[in-house]
Amino acid sequence: TMFRLNEQIFNQFQQWQSAAQNAFFNGIPGLGGRASMDAREREYVFTVEMQAFSPKDIHVDVSRQSLHIVAETHAQERHARIERMFALAQDSDAKAARARFSQGVLTVTVPRAEPTSRQSWRLDVQNA
Repeated sequence: TMFRLNEQIFNQFQQWQSAAQNAFFNGIPGLGGRASMDAREREYVFTVEMQAFSPKDIHVDVSRQSLHIVAETHAQERHARIERMFALAQDSDAKAARARFSQGVLTVTVPRAEPTSRQSWRLDVQNA
């Protein structure tokens, strides 16, 4: 029946979605891809495991709103690609972000911006 077909499609979609989420957060064995974000007092730290890649394979783009990481390699007739995108908090200082790759792990640190000027202030009224 139509109800059963819809139910099967929905269940298959849920399985695919679960597998996709698992791959995003836990990565793919031997390739990497496990991602995490740690909000600290002075900075945000993003890490992505990338065992199958070298620094020349990794591209990191940052804007005021997002962090976009792409790693791609064509080694030994094998194509591998990992792509991760993170939304940045409003207090992120994207211009001061830095990336480091060590022992198969990419770490991107985005400092928290100093608080901008106040939103409002009181004016002294001068006698004319």
